Amino acid sequence: MEAGDVTAWATSPDPQLGISMDLSILLRTAHDQAVTVVTSYRVLPPVHDYLVIADEMTLVHAHDELRDHQRVLVPAADHGTYDTSVLDRQNLDFFASILSGSEPVSNAPSVRPVMAALQAAQDVLDRQDARPRSE
Repeated sequence: MEAGDVTAWATSPDPQLGISMDLSILLRTAHDQAVTVVTSYRVLPPVHDYLVIADEMTLVHAHDELRDHQRVLVPAADHGTYDTSVLDRQNLDFFASILSGSEPVSNAPSVRPVMAALQAAQDVLDRQDARPRSE
């Protein structure tokens, strides 16, 4: 794989739902880092954890907090009775930026590389779907 390469694999569509229930994406960044994304609708209860492995540290983002192997680095926010998800907070930031005229944290230039990687993964999946399947 060359720098920036992306590959993806998805299960065949579920007969009842008509969509793939499992997806894996593997990519190599321009800095020769490997990124693996695995998603599944089969996970019960739902899990939205992230594991970041670096040269000198491993970080885990789970249950809305960030920790290393020794301690919590960023504790989960106190949301009171309403648990605001990361996506909800991103949306709130976006709407607040519209009202204030400020730049949102997730702006077009910041998400462009992610969108390019997702498109590359989709292109791989589309090529796989176009191939004849052996029985």
